[in-house]
Amino acid sequence: MSSRYPEEYAAYIAAEKNIKEITTGTIKVYRDKAILITKTLFLLHISGNKPVNPEEVYEYVMLPRSDEAAAKENIEHYELLLEEMALKIPQITKVADAYKFEAKGGGKADHHSEAKKELLANITSYKSYLKKFMKILSMAIS
Repeated sequence: MSSRYPEEYAAYIAAEKNIKEITTGTIKVYRDKAILITKTLFLLHISGNKPVNPEEVYEYVMLPRSDEAAAKENIEHYELLLEEMALKIPQITKVADAYKFEAKGGGKADHHSEAKKELLANITSYKSYLKKFMKILSMAIS
C-alpha cells in the first residue's frame, strides 16, 4: 500500500496517530473501533467508492456497540462516533449525511495551528488561556 499510494497511506497513518493521541470523548472510549472505521474509509477511498453513511459503515465494520444493542442503536452509535471523528480527525470528512476519507496530511501540527487560529479569533478566550498558562508555568518554576 505504502509504495502504490504513498500520499494516501501517509494520510492514513497520520489519522491513526491522531486517533491514538485523543484523550477524551467517544473516540477514546472506542479507539479500536475508530481505527477500524478509519481503515475501512481509507480502503473505500483507495478503491474509488463514494462516501458512505453510518449504516453502511456499520455493515462494513460489523462491531456492535454491545451484544444487546438493536440495529438502530448500533447505527446511531456509529453516527455519533463518525460525527466526532469528522470534527477531530482531519482526514475524515462529512459530505451531506455520509463520510469519506480524504488524503491530506492533517498531522498534529495542522491540528494545533487550527486551534491557535480559533483561539486568536476570540481575544477574550486567548487572554484567559494565557493567564491560566502563566499561572501554571509560575507554579512549575517555583
